[in-house]
Amino acid sequence: MHDQAEQLRLRMTDSRVVEHKARNIAIASGVEGEGKSTFVVNFGIKLIEQNHRVLILDLDVGKGTIDRLLEVHPSRSLAHLFSEQKTIHDLIEQAPSSVSYLAGGTGVEVFSELDECNFQYFQSQFEELNRSYDYILFNMRSNVEENCSEFMTSAHEAIIVTTLSSTSIRSTYGLIKQLLTKEKEFPISILLNRCALERESEDTSLRLQGVIDRHLKTQVQYLGAIPEDRAVIRSIIQKKPFTIQYPEAQASKAINNIVYNYINLSENKLHHH
Repeated sequence: MHDQAEQLRLRMTDSRVVEHKARNIAIASGVEGEGKSTFVVNFGIKLIEQNHRVLILDLDVGKGTIDRLLEVHPSRSLAHLFSEQKTIHDLIEQAPSSVSYLAGGTGVEVFSELDECNFQYFQSQFEELNRSYDYILFNMRSNVEENCSEFMTSAHEAIIVTTLSSTSIRSTYGLIKQLLTKEKEFPISILLNRCALERESEDTSLRLQGVIDRHLKTQVQYLGAIPEDRAVIRSIIQKKPFTIQYPEAQASKAINNIVYNYINLSENKLHHH
């Protein structure tokens, strides 16, 4: 599996050519339950509000969080691209919030088992997506062991969602180390979720950045923090994105700031990859 995945990474990386329009972002967490999928949906919605075209490719197999929040019921997944020789556009669902959604089916494994002919077909179809969207958000599995670093580093960059718990911070460090082992200059941003105090989140991010700088000899960007907010819990129960249900909530305002920061930061990143 790992040899195949490494081949996949090299082939995907080779195909990241300049004329592709879409920015491919792998979004992950070191452990489950950090609010990653909720972030992916609301981040995508806010990018759309800035007049960007956004596709979410859900590789967090079997969780269904994104399906529920986007109110989509996908009948097809990426696996059908090969079993039914569909075009990739046939498989995309439109959510009420204007986000385009593509279910990953069996996840990253589907790519690792492709023969050369099917891989070429996938690559040509994926290039279609790159021409059709401004951002493609890969919603990765939450777990350092299960995160496919080979696939993640085929994207242009990664955003790692973490909370302030020591387990989460340790796992985030482990995941970043994994990614940088695959590609030393890979651009990584960290986002702190469910923070009670702004000062605490800034202190934690500075400490984490310092540890990464010292031990991994690289710098990660800090995108910002999303506060602990009951509106987020209510919106999950209501199966709606919190930025749509509660646009004035603290968490929604935080996402606005994060998108603003991200767009400013990404101007610099575009010249790296």
